[in-house]
Amino acid sequence: MSLGGDQWKNAECNPTPDALCSLVKDTTKMLLFPTTDVDIPDKFSDLSPSNHYFLKDFEETEYSPCTYKYSNRAIKVGDDRYEVSLCDILDSNLDFIWDLNKNIVYWRQNTTSTLLYFIYSILAIYLISLMTNNIINILTKYRGGEDQNQTTSVHKEDVSSTKWGIKSLLQSIKDSSYVIFLFSTLLFLGTMAINELLQSKTIVTTQDHDTVIILCVYVLLQFFYHYILNPLLLRMSRGTSNKVAPILEETAPLITQPSPENQNKETPNPPYNQNNESTRDDRDTSFSLLVAFILLLILLVYKTFDTPYLTLMTTLFLMRSWLKLFLFRDEFEVLKKAKQNLKAGLLFASTCMDFFVAIHLLLLVESSVRSGSTLSSSMYAKLHIFVIAMTSFIVALGMHTAKGATL
Repeated sequence: MSLGGDQWKNAECNPTPDALCSLVKDTTKMLLFPTTDVDIPDKFSDLSPSNHYFLKDFEETEYSPCTYKYSNRAIKVGDDRYEVSLCDILDSNLDFIWDLNKNIVYWRQNTTSTLLYFIYSILAIYLISLMTNNIINILTKYRGGEDQNQTTSVHKEDVSSTKWGIKSLLQSIKDSSYVIFLFSTLLFLGTMAINELLQSKTIVTTQDHDTVIILCVYVLLQFFYHYILNPLLLRMSRGTSNKVAPILEETAPLITQPSPENQNKETPNPPYNQNNESTRDDRDTSFSLLVAFILLLILLVYKTFDTPYLTLMTTLFLMRSWLKLFLFRDEFEVLKKAKQNLKAGLLFASTCMDFFVAIHLLLLVESSVRSGSTLSSSMYAKLHIFVIAMTSFIVALGMHTAKGATL
């Protein structure tokens, strides 16, 4: 574990038959989560709450973490220790961690504001809706075939004809709004996560530390690749598109106007849609980013990735990684034919990065599921990982077979 800073306090806490453990720190005596009736001293002042190692932090509630008047605590004459129960955790929003190897208990009070939780909730709902729309967009994007491309072409010409007008400006803002949202979310979640990691130091395990760093680096690099570097290379390639155009024109009809004999064959979508403005859609490249954003949100709310949502998010992330791998060969070959080696290398690096993060998440899930070092626990954890890998693979293969998708 990696606990430190002013957020966490700690004390030695030894196991005892009538409670989780018995804590002794200087003159402070406490019983944590007793198995019998919870009691309090008849003279609360005898505990010297203003100097009590645990109670002194609750001056605003008159040195009582438990503020519920119907907690049914018994008064015990002559008692000289405070007993921590579920009432303290709920009323004061406390987190406790017990290190079994060192018999040390850590605790802190979660001071996250209600407004921040509200912002997290709204952002999570919106990100999930974007993920749903992203999947629908991947599966249905090319259903319109040639008509969709013609509509897009007309739209481009219309915007171009009013380039310096208000309509062009509004359309430009509208086209960039999704990228602006992704960048703003990246800055917000990345800043908050790094603050939890370095400043607040509320993240518990070393694995969570590593995962925060990996996800922050991942979203930054993927955003830079998909929404800054790739469009920049696209614009730069327009000046030398004479050599590339014949290749694109030769392969494009396989998608927009499939021949009858190829109707039932699996064919890729436009050979490299990120280099084709008529088919480029910013939503096509954001699914993995959205999953990473939700994982960072989970961390900010729970201060750990070890939650029931980890398995679902890992499955979704791995599903998208499988889908990228299925599409990698066709995309890579087109780029090599077009002699765009830089873009081919970046595409390979992006795919490898996705699988690196996916493997790390799988290991995180295995650690989360595993309890103890027994053989049955190890087998259950590996079976859990196998189910995630197979489920994501089958879903990705089904999506790839049913409809073409884009990286």
